[in-house]
Amino acid sequence: MFSFLGWTVIKPAAALAMHMVDGAQHLGFKNTFWQPICGLSEELATIAGANVQAANAILAHLETMRKAALRAAIFVEVNVVTEKAQKGILVQQYYTRRATKALSKYKSIGPSSHLKAASSAGYLKGRVEEYLNLLQQVSSSTNNGYLLSGSSAEQGQKLASKAIGSTPCALTPPEVTTNTRTKTKLTNAGYENMGHGAGNNTDNQHQGSKSGSFKCRLLGSGTTDSLSSAAQGIDFFAMESYIKMPAADEEVTLQPAENLKQGSGTGTQAWKSAYEDVKGALLETNTDTQNESATLDARPDLKEAVKKLLLPKGASDNSHIEDKITEIFGSKEKDKLKQVENAIDDTTIPAGVAQSENEQRLGSINIEDKLAEILSYYQLRSNKTLVDLKKKLFSTAKIKKPKLAEDKEKKCNSEGKDKQQECEN
Repeated sequence: MFSFLGWTVIKPAAALAMHMVDGAQHLGFKNTFWQPICGLSEELATIAGANVQAANAILAHLETMRKAALRAAIFVEVNVVTEKAQKGILVQQYYTRRATKALSKYKSIGPSSHLKAASSAGYLKGRVEEYLNLLQQVSSSTNNGYLLSGSSAEQGQKLASKAIGSTPCALTPPEVTTNTRTKTKLTNAGYENMGHGAGNNTDNQHQGSKSGSFKCRLLGSGTTDSLSSAAQGIDFFAMESYIKMPAADEEVTLQPAENLKQGSGTGTQAWKSAYEDVKGALLETNTDTQNESATLDARPDLKEAVKKLLLPKGASDNSHIEDKITEIFGSKEKDKLKQVENAIDDTTIPAGVAQSENEQRLGSINIEDKLAEILSYYQLRSNKTLVDLKKKLFSTAKIKKPKLAEDKEKKCNSEGKDKQQECEN
């Protein structure tokens, strides 16, 4: 009876002692914690390159619209004094206005937003990697295991060939090369697919289960087997306050996702800045450089061109603009603009224009400087034609004027003295 009672008394005491030792020894991080952190680090490394790609895409779209405007202007010169020219002028104005607006927007917020995002992401990456790099270095076969391959205590995984264990985790500065950014850890919604919340010694939520002599003093801030050697433990933070080592002998606590996104909690501003700045970086889809697919009466830049160029000031409301669009293009359907663009592209530029050696299709000329030369060539030719015509008209007028005076004098002389005063006038 006594032994039975002794057993029932001793068993809880032994279990309690084991639990306290488990909490004090602060075992290494489970792979479910540190592998997502490596994933975040790799994602942050792509921000600068992704912004380079976005900037290149924006500038490429701007170049495309400038070329379209130049081709339309050439089309106008080729078809001067025809109805085709009117359509060409509107297309030229349409693309010129769109390119000007997009460039203005890019200049105002593009470079600054890209640099800001790269800076914030790079800073957070450095703060996260600094502690992660420390943990991967502290590894031995008997005592230290900070980054576990699973959930059991063992010698920690180490960095080799830009990976910790088999998990990509270069821990190097980001390379500013064109790339496409992945969005699994840092998304438009915030920080996702990472560990969060308070740890628990009972279920080993963030850290591995106790085994043998393995301890991880860098993950503890209590009074036993930890960073603190004082009688009173202290709270200790790492990875820009993502990790909190509590003063008590307990598992670490990881900041909730909302705290990271909003910058609430102790020292989490870098997480907030990275989220907001990366999300706020100007993308090619936000600069008015994408192809429009709306009907012609729903395109503000085309409507503005029609209003300013073809309508009197007092008759430029929407109904007048839409009527004029229908009059010029035949209807307001989007395909009508495409038909004009096809006609522009199919225009033949003869050999010899701007010293070109061969006949060329206008739409196949993709060098902006060459298009500008062709436009200037036709403009100069038109100007020369007008100058020659003016000279011819002036010369004709000079010939006619003396002849008229001579004829008048002969008539007056034939009518006698009674008409002399009238003739002199």
